[in-house]
This record gives sequence, structure tokens and C-alpha cells, in this order.
Amino acid sequence: MGRLGALAFIPLLLVGCATESSAVEPEGTWGTEAQGEPHLVLAGDGRVSGSDGCNRLTGTWELVDDQVELGPLASTMMACEGVETWLGGAETLTFDGDTMHVLDGQGAELGTLERQ
Repeated sequence: MGRLGALAFIPLLLVGCATESSAVEPEGTWGTEAQGEPHLVLAGDGRVSGSDGCNRLTGTWELVDDQVELGPLASTMMACEGVETWLGGAETLTFDGDTMHVLDGQGAELGTLERQ
């Protein structure tokens, strides 16, 4: 392949790199760990932990295409007055930049969490 042929492939390589860097990177803390506020921590080993603002949550996660599929979440069962405990119903997580959309089993949005 001549020098011009090799140069023709450079833009294709750059596009490939740009595509990889735009992939979803869900690991980290989403939401705030302040008392009474929901948050999730997605660990690199596939474990998830967090709180719905009242109860502690723990389970597993897996990246499938550009969304996270959660395994069943185990939860404490404390009663907290005035706290919305919607996060316990999470089954799928989708992402739009630094916003995580939390969906139930039917695909309905339960709420959102921001990357910390």
C-alpha cells in the first residue's frame, strides 16, 4: 500500500477511536449520599450498592449494549416517613451524558440520578 493509501485510513481510525470514547461508562457514584437522598454506586466488579434515601440497596449490574441491567436488588426494610423510595424498583439504567435514567421492569422512568 502506498503512502496515499495509508493516509486514507487515518480518518477511519480516528472515527473508531471517537466511537469508543463515547461509550457509556456507568461505573461510579450517581446521586448524592446526603441523608434522605437516593444514590447508587456501580463498582467495576459488577456490584451495585446505594440507598433509596431510607433503605440500603445491594445487588449486581451488567452493561448490555448502552444500558445497565440490574440483578435483583436486596434492600433493608426500614420505614422512613416523607422519603420517596422509588429507587428500590429499579431494573434498568440508561444514560444521557451525566444523567442516569432509572427504569422499572416495564421501561417506565422512576427517576433520574446525576453523576457525582
